[in-house]
Amino acid sequence: MQNVTLVGIDLGKHSFHVYGKDRSGKAVFRRKLSRKQLLEFFATFHGCTVVMEACAGAHWMARKFNEFGHALKLTSPQFVRPFVKSNKNDFVDTESIFEAASLRSMRFVTPKTESQQTLSHCIGFARPWCAIGCALHLLAHTPAIYSAFLKPPLSLF
Repeated sequence: MQNVTLVGIDLGKHSFHVYGKDRSGKAVFRRKLSRKQLLEFFATFHGCTVVMEACAGAHWMARKFNEFGHALKLTSPQFVRPFVKSNKNDFVDTESIFEAASLRSMRFVTPKTESQQTLSHCIGFARPWCAIGCALHLLAHTPAIYSAFLKPPLSLF
């Protein structure tokens, strides 16, 4: 396991599929771990590069793995999707994350700090409420605006 240089993770809600490769690209291990097992595994594992798809949970994981001394690469899901082969399962997804991350032209997502992620969640929470407020404003003022045009003209005689 000491010759593992790159570890790919397919993140899930309860289980995580971990896949390790050496410098030559040869698969060294494939495991399915729970959240607790995953953190214990990387706390004791030697420093290596960890590749994941970017999502809200990936940023938290990136901060944790960074504390353990691992280098992180977060790939955008839109760039991983073209590499998924048939017979889709979580280990195949992990391999597609590897393939996408191995491209020299791949652009990676910078892991967000906790404050950046909190701000992003607040903005995401407020955005629909702003749209609802705008809709209510238009709903309330539309009759007043159109009533001036819908009334019959005044007769002066």
